[in-house]
Amino acid sequence: MKSFSELSYRMQVKILRNLAVKGLGLFPFKDQNVKLKFINHGENTTFKVTDAKHGQYLMRICRNDYHTDLAIKEELKWLNKLSQNSNFQIPIPVVSIKNNFIERVCTEQIPEGRNVCIFKWTDGKFIRKSFKDNQFIELGRFIAQLHNASQKHLVKYRRYWTSDGLLGTKPKFGSVDNLENISSQQQHLISSGRKFVYKRLKKYENKFPKRLGLIHADLHFGNLIFNNKGIAAIDFDDCGFGFLIYDLAIPIISMSFNKHITKVQQMHFRSKLLEGYSQLREFDKHDQIILDDLIMARHLVMLGWLNSRSDNPKLKLYLKKSVPQVVKKIKQYFNKIV
Repeated sequence: MKSFSELSYRMQVKILRNLAVKGLGLFPFKDQNVKLKFINHGENTTFKVTDAKHGQYLMRICRNDYHTDLAIKEELKWLNKLSQNSNFQIPIPVVSIKNNFIERVCTEQIPEGRNVCIFKWTDGKFIRKSFKDNQFIELGRFIAQLHNASQKHLVKYRRYWTSDGLLGTKPKFGSVDNLENISSQQQHLISSGRKFVYKRLKKYENKFPKRLGLIHADLHFGNLIFNNKGIAAIDFDDCGFGFLIYDLAIPIISMSFNKHITKVQQMHFRSKLLEGYSQLREFDKHDQIILDDLIMARHLVMLGWLNSRSDNPKLKLYLKKSVPQVVKKIKQYFNKIV
């Protein structure tokens, strides 16, 4: 019998859907005909839950080897606290029948079980094209407000996005020093890039320790929803302690992968993002310099993540085409920095 990681993407989703159905019974849904719709199977697996009497929700089935139970609870407690602030539209966690944020669900096909969480659904739409200046100004302000709100929030279990967590010898998302199926020349450049960026991040971290704090850590366009109330941020699964500026680096990278945004527009929208952020938080020349380092760090981090996710057939395919892209980014980075 094949292990879960050896199954096809479609079969993995089918097995996880069975687990999701069982998980529904642990949460306070009243409608016997509650509907379950598949959304995505990547880092975690998500389903949209529709209860005719009580509205819509998001179910997240957590990957087993990523967060500890205490780390997941730390995320959900932060979200619960943020939900009390009217400035934020964020996923609000729902407690189970047993009054827990997390429930462990086991099935015959997944006997070891998975952690399951439920969130209230966040309405709005994703922006894929036709971007406007005010959206980036608003996003910058949102990120600044998030950082202001989390300034004194203590993080014990999710200290992921420091220099060591990003690009140390044992990074949270996986090492880039021994990638699969790449040339020795590519590996040398990637490893050299990691060490170089790591040293720059460590220097900044030691000089400005107060410029680290609790961050979202994954604010790409797929995690930003726009509605008549403004911006909503979803998917806080990667949140943790780290460089505040990392939250600005990720939407900037998201622009570079969007075919509807030209290079000229990227620079323009980047300035609008920083303009919005600067309205509510200081952003000086040191932050400007480290922003480019964190952009490069993010490219390396995601390469390590893809390499670590060989258990997911869909993600495994992305690794092969990502390597030459990151190699190109490193060369451009060195030409600019060195």
